[in-house]
Amino acid sequence: MKPIVNSRFSSPKYVSAVAPINPKNNTTWWDTVNKKEYVYLSSTGKWYEVFVPLESYGYVLQGNSISTVERLNFSFDGNTQLLVNMLSNAVNPCGFNSSNFIYSAGGVTTSAVCRINNVASSILSGALAYANGFGCSFNSSLYGYVYSGSTVSYVQRNIFALDTAAFTVKCNAPVARYSGTGVNSSLHGYAISGISSSASLTNIDKIIFANDSITTVHSGVLTLGRSFTSEAGMNSSTHGYITAGSDYSQATFYTSIERLDYAFDASKCT
Repeated sequence: MKPIVNSRFSSPKYVSAVAPINPKNNTTWWDTVNKKEYVYLSSTGKWYEVFVPLESYGYVLQGNSISTVERLNFSFDGNTQLLVNMLSNAVNPCGFNSSNFIYSAGGVTTSAVCRINNVASSILSGALAYANGFGCSFNSSLYGYVYSGSTVSYVQRNIFALDTAAFTVKCNAPVARYSGTGVNSSLHGYAISGISSSASLTNIDKIIFANDSITTVHSGVLTLGRSFTSEAGMNSSTHGYITAGSDYSQATFYTSIERLDYAFDASKCT
């Protein structure tokens, strides 16, 4: 029988290496050996794997001295759950996702790319054309992008359907930037803020997914130049959000949030 597709099970009732004894109907169990979630149906007396779509979770990928991945269940937004260990111990990698997988791409000293789903261990999957850390990242429905970074100004792309292949260089960023963030709509990817020439940027660069081999164009500006690793980006279907960050000297840290309206992306963020 096919896995049950369901995102309503907010947190497994049992977490163990073996199935619970005498479970009740709809009892949920997280199998710590196989890294899978199951639900018990009393009508058949069997356990069934629960497939929970990636959009039901948020993920925190590895960092400077941490190689683990943590997962936050949006329907039960308490503590995060430790999920897997990454195979590449990357420093300041880029992260993006397809509809099926999450990717951690590159880092300051590595071009390795790790791929995970929402339950299994990570596997190595392709590589950047150029090792690079501190880049901006975003994704379309078909591709993942790493935009500029600490060592290169290239825009590198992988194809989700062929993700074991190496990334390819699609174009050059008009301004090399690092320590920025990225967001995306369904049509465009945006590289936001970051550092260039020893200063925090306020400009936003846009890449058109349907024609991503051309040089990107400037699109909109931030109120504040935000940079360094405390800055974060996130998106809905209609807006991108940029939070926190600091100025270049790290003398001032920001707590405000700015919003980019995708329908009017040449305008100043609010």
